[in-house]
Amino acid sequence: MILELNDLCCGYNGKAIIKDIRVSVGSGDVFCILGENGVGKSTLFKTILKLIPPISGKVNIDGADISGWSAKKLASYCAYVAQSHTPPFPYSVREVIMTGRMGKINAFGRPGKKDEEIVDGLIEEMDLRDYENRPYTELSGGERQLVMIARALAQEPQCLVLDEPTANLDYGNKVLVLNTLQRLANRGMTIIFTTHDPEQALLLNAKTLVLFRGRPPLFGNANSVITEKNLKRAYNARIRVVEVLDEETFQQVRVCIPMLGGEENRT
Repeated sequence: MILELNDLCCGYNGKAIIKDIRVSVGSGDVFCILGENGVGKSTLFKTILKLIPPISGKVNIDGADISGWSAKKLASYCAYVAQSHTPPFPYSVREVIMTGRMGKINAFGRPGKKDEEIVDGLIEEMDLRDYENRPYTELSGGERQLVMIARALAQEPQCLVLDEPTANLDYGNKVLVLNTLQRLANRGMTIIFTTHDPEQALLLNAKTLVLFRGRPPLFGNANSVITEKNLKRAYNARIRVVEVLDEETFQQVRVCIPMLGGEENRT
């Protein structure tokens, strides 16, 4: 699958929030969107998912303009994982994942053998067998996020779109979710996600779009666009980008270190 954003201008009621977006990502790519709150990350997501129309420009999938696509056709390519989700009833983990099959369940409205097999496979892949029959509402934040990723994968999409997938998770669960996204990309799935942590883009070697206020966006490999200068412009804060040695792989990796010291760091 190839997703292209061609000279995209996004906003509401004809008023642009972000513009001049030119991006191309393919199967197996991780695409990260960085920027401070209110800069337009959610607006871009809504445009990609056809929740709002672009002001100008196009969203293409495999060379086709998606503006005329039905929701069902788009769902066969892209699945969305929201930042948080709490169902009103204590459905089991298996039941929650099965809701991802709703668009494909047979005319009688009951899961068939194929649906059950797909859900079984996802429960195994996400290592959720011990939680299969537990109420979703009783899981930890990281476990819930894995369930929601499994639910999205039940659609059998080619692209997974995630809104801040590690928000409100502890460090261990963040690593768990990022490892899951890397594994999915390694098997050929396109991953699109937003984050406030530029290190996540570096860890996943993501193609990265940095959104600024009052400046054109930047798109490129994480190592080329995540610089101290660009982070200062994006977040109005001093952030060091340094290389350290990974003691397991003996390779140099880049990390981001916030610089504290008072209000002068935000000028």
